[in-house]
Amino acid sequence: MSNLSNDKAGVGSACPAPPSSQIWIQAAEGYSGLAAATELAISLARQAQLPADKSYGLRLAVDELATNVLMHGYPNGDGQLLVEGAVDNDRVWVSLTDWAPPFDPAAAPTGFPAASAIHTAKPGGVGLALVHQSTDRLCYQRRQDANYVVVEIARRSEEPR
Repeated sequence: MSNLSNDKAGVGSACPAPPSSQIWIQAAEGYSGLAAATELAISLARQAQLPADKSYGLRLAVDELATNVLMHGYPNGDGQLLVEGAVDNDRVWVSLTDWAPPFDPAAAPTGFPAASAIHTAKPGGVGLALVHQSTDRLCYQRRQDANYVVVEIARRSEEPR
């Protein structure tokens, strides 16, 4: 099993600050801005030589988190999202920083609705469950007026997820 863990409470431990690549996305760009975020994730996954499943998990997590910020954090299209990422010997890190109202995705439920409840379930939450499932660590901190979220994918794992 990976030595990384999901930090579901988020606030209790320090989120790392990944240096290296960064992009700024304007909320007014909408879905076209999301492409830049996912391209950064794909580039980092290639640099780290992640296997296909981990590469997909990183891209999925970044896409879901960025979508949530742009669509829910900035519903009027007024705001910015900073996406940064890095690769080290053990993992790939991507952080997302936004100045929307506080929201802790690490505290979101990690499970999926039962198949029988899918027709009556309220929209939302499935994307965040996917983020939890596809990453080795999800960390949140509120830093001054910003939401700071970091996802990590281990470069090597002892067991499959």
